[in-house]
Amino acid sequence: MVDKIKQPHKFLPVGEVSTTDKRSAAGPYIWRTMRFVGAGPMTGAVIVEHIYAERQTGEIRFVILDAAGMETDEEIVNAMHTAPLRIEYFKRSVSTKARIHFPAPTASVVGSIAKTVELAKAVEAAKPARPPASPRR
Repeated sequence: MVDKIKQPHKFLPVGEVSTTDKRSAAGPYIWRTMRFVGAGPMTGAVIVEHIYAERQTGEIRFVILDAAGMETDEEIVNAMHTAPLRIEYFKRSVSTKARIHFPAPTASVVGSIAKTVELAKAVEAAKPARPPASPRR
């Protein structure tokens, strides 16, 4: 899922992507800008966001910036859950953590999840096989 941060074109119809690693008092984050090149009302829109990858929670948070470069109270969350194993995308309020309406087209979200699963399978397939565990005595 971390590929989504610096290589969003693998998952979304975007171009002109630029990222910069940053650090604040709250910790590390990535500043990213990209142009939406897909069809629809967002065609040509420039998206600017701060991205926080939180391994402990399994979340990548994409916090949208306003025209002044300040974080808004909305974030897109990509979460990986382990029990049971699943990926979830949703939009929520940064301040309250309450989920809010996410108007993303379903087909785009499903396609992005499918690409994430495809890449994860490729990574797993490339890992060397583990030797079998020794029988316990």
